[in-house]
Amino acid sequence: MASETFVQPAIPRFDGHYDHWRMLMENFLRSKKEYWDVVESGVVEPTARMSEAQKAELEALKLKDLKAKNYLFQAIDRTILETILCKDTSKQIWDSMKKKYQGTTKTKRQQLQALRSEFEILRMKDGETVTDYFSKTMAIVNKLRTHGDKTQDVTVVEKILRSMTPKYNFVVCAIEEANDLDEMSLEELESSLLVHERKLNRQEQNEQALKATIGTSSSFSNRSNRGRGRGRGRNQQNLPFEGRGRGRGRFQISYRPKSADRSKVECFLCHKYGHYQSKCRANLPNNEGEKSNFAQIEEEISLLMAAFSTLDESFRDNVKFGDNSKVSVRGRGQVTIQIRGNAAQTISNVLYVPELKTNLLTFRDAVLESKWRKAMDEEIATIERNNSWELTELPKGKKTIGVKWVYKTKLKENGEVDKYKACLVAKGYKQEFGVDYQEVFAPVVRHDTIRLVISLAAQNSWPVFQLDVKSAFLHGDLDEQVFIEQPPGYVKVGNEHKVYKLKRALYGLKQAPRAWYSRIEAYFLKEGFQKCPYEHTLFTKTEGGKMLIVCLYVDDLIYTRNDKAMFDKFKKSMMAEFDMSDLGLMHYYLGIEVDQSAAGIFISQKKYVQDILDRFRMKECNPVSTPIDAGMKLAKNPEGMKVNSTLYKQIVGSLMYLTTTRPDIMHAVSLISRYMESPKEMHLLAAKRILRYLKGTVEYGLFYKKGEKSDMFGFTDSDFARDVDDRKSTSGYVFMMGTTAVSWSSRK
Repeated sequence: MASETFVQPAIPRFDGHYDHWRMLMENFLRSKKEYWDVVESGVVEPTARMSEAQKAELEALKLKDLKAKNYLFQAIDRTILETILCKDTSKQIWDSMKKKYQGTTKTKRQQLQALRSEFEILRMKDGETVTDYFSKTMAIVNKLRTHGDKTQDVTVVEKILRSMTPKYNFVVCAIEEANDLDEMSLEELESSLLVHERKLNRQEQNEQALKATIGTSSSFSNRSNRGRGRGRGRNQQNLPFEGRGRGRGRFQISYRPKSADRSKVECFLCHKYGHYQSKCRANLPNNEGEKSNFAQIEEEISLLMAAFSTLDESFRDNVKFGDNSKVSVRGRGQVTIQIRGNAAQTISNVLYVPELKTNLLTFRDAVLESKWRKAMDEEIATIERNNSWELTELPKGKKTIGVKWVYKTKLKENGEVDKYKACLVAKGYKQEFGVDYQEVFAPVVRHDTIRLVISLAAQNSWPVFQLDVKSAFLHGDLDEQVFIEQPPGYVKVGNEHKVYKLKRALYGLKQAPRAWYSRIEAYFLKEGFQKCPYEHTLFTKTEGGKMLIVCLYVDDLIYTRNDKAMFDKFKKSMMAEFDMSDLGLMHYYLGIEVDQSAAGIFISQKKYVQDILDRFRMKECNPVSTPIDAGMKLAKNPEGMKVNSTLYKQIVGSLMYLTTTRPDIMHAVSLISRYMESPKEMHLLAAKRILRYLKGTVEYGLFYKKGEKSDMFGFTDSDFARDVDDRKSTSGYVFMMGTTAVSWSSRK
């Protein structure tokens, strides 16, 4: 008896999918000793005269009907059950559900026609797996069969084979030739396709490697396209091509094997033999070369669309870049390239992005613009002026580290471009701990410290200034021997085989932050500064009542003083020791806007708030007066649907940085940050309420008044076990310097 109870099957719950539930429920009732018979046939109404045996049989039948009715009640949701409470027998309940969700004969015929149409237009999508496509197909087939359609297995097999994506064409041909489709089962077909899918996936990995090779070393040739317009020019290897605008055609990329003899190949840039222009590592072309290359790039962009062997122009999507900007995708298709031996290689899922003109993060494109070339020249000049390296032969047993150019723009507080920066970065990810470097730690000043210094400066009417160290990491002395390759575009002619030995650190090296901090720390101590024992990036210097305070944030120095002569001496000494930019009065640092006036210093993140509202499409929302509802309690598993966890985490992360100048949202942001693992609708609504609060308080910030007492005092509080999940307390504190907060926190 206990064993029977243990294997008791669960009652199938109705989830809105009637056909699936009907099959499970029918099987469940059939297993319950003739309960299905009473549901299917119902209880026969009693006649006027019945024998005792017939009465006993009728009572037993009614008891079975009540039990079957009880099972149906347990299987049906309460909201649906309320509509059928008037039904007296299990048969009436069953027929009511059937009529409600399966419809009449006329309705079933309409549903059947819709399913047949869906089956006919069904096609496998690019990127869809065989298992997913089989599941989708069989779901439609099973619905057809439950509606009375006699769909044969051979029909399904033929449908699947003719609706596969083009990359399975040779697989389909092989299956059709090797098997009798009339005898082939669906399981055999799926098994065969899964084997081929695994092989194709391995081939696609090779395609990705091939794409990377083509992007740097392949040449374009034999382009013939048909359509509107004409174009003629030369490609990147100076080979002529001719095309006819928009359309389809043959797009081939020739492949040169590594073993090809290049001894007689002359470079059109340096006029030396043994390499092509695209592989030349000599100095870059001048402005005339820049102008002549613009036409070449425009010609190649105009032929992008014709490069596709197949193109689905109805496909629409967006591509997001690292700076959060987006461009539209106007199609998706395949590009077929010809490689050695006249073999064709197909690259699938290639997106057509007409707005994508160039990628400035690549060296070959960036050098065509004077602004980036100027930035690279300045970076090389800084490195050489700082005596950071020396050209030498690579010693035996030593290895070199590659380098690459990284391009970025530095923005003003209003979002405009301040300057273009090119940074030569070592590929430090190839370094091994304990072999190439030992220590990497370098401290960074905390925002609490910066706010405290700003508050102190405001109270005493001291101005706050900012200095920027150009290529700060280049000033750090190295203890290890590090050899790097010559940077692209700046290879010394005649010494191409030599390498640079670093005397000082370079961006990208694992030990670079530690080397820079050690250098700047030694300088401050030599100049008579004292390092704060609790904040290792805060340095102070006092001389007979004169004071100078400096905060270090990587390459930015924030400082204030009470004596101009002491300040001028410090700035002169710094500029003699390091290559620096004097930014004057501090207006903007780390996304924080600083407004210094006669009344005090105001810091805010107005533009950052506007960017957050724009990013999460809340610029037109209705503002609210508080960041969180009074008395609101959030839980880990509330009722409601799950939401996009990535979006939720982005909102929380953006708000976290905003708490640098907004203590008024600290508690609310801390609260919603606890549910990033599996956010629900309630959590997202709480996050959006904070955004709505920000909409009405964009201008808010911290104002440190002039002339206030420099007394510091703090407040702390706790809610005493109000967390509904683990009964832990949420505690918080705020420390004031005068009447304005300088440090705050809220955590569980």
